[in-house]
Amino acid sequence: HHSVCEAPLVETEHAAGCDEHKYDGVHTAHTVLFSLTIVILSVFEIELFVLLVTLGARLFFSHLLYVLDLFVVTVSLVLELTFRFALNNDLLAELAGLLVILRVWRFVRIGHGLVVTTMEIEAERREKIEERMAKMERILLENGLELPSEDSDDEDDDDDGNNEKE
Repeated sequence: HHSVCEAPLVETEHAAGCDEHKYDGVHTAHTVLFSLTIVILSVFEIELFVLLVTLGARLFFSHLLYVLDLFVVTVSLVLELTFRFALNNDLLAELAGLLVILRVWRFVRIGHGLVVTTMEIEAERREKIEERMAKMERILLENGLELPSEDSDDEDDDDDGNNEKE
């Protein structure tokens, strides 16, 4: 316990004016999380620029959500770096934290993309199964065989495992 701050006293409007980095663990966590934020935003930025180059400017900018993603990620990255290194103002840095809400949008879009892709794959799979069933039904009818009824599966399943009808 120290009754006096080891760091120089900082003039503030608050009662205490000790060094904000008095608790080293908090400072370390803040630094690590800031670095992680910059890495994640940089990966998103690179992803969007690769998408821009791949699709071409005309197609990329014709999709509103791509443009929104690019805007949110770019503004977030610029503000994080500006508030951290250029302005060094804690109040403004906290305002940059409000961008978290917009960043969540990015994750929602990724989740939505996964759901849509999964649904499209399942729809294609279902369509192939239905086409195969139609082909098999056509073959059965062409050979004079009767199609099983829709509810015949329910009748064949007995509780005792016996499939014979009484």
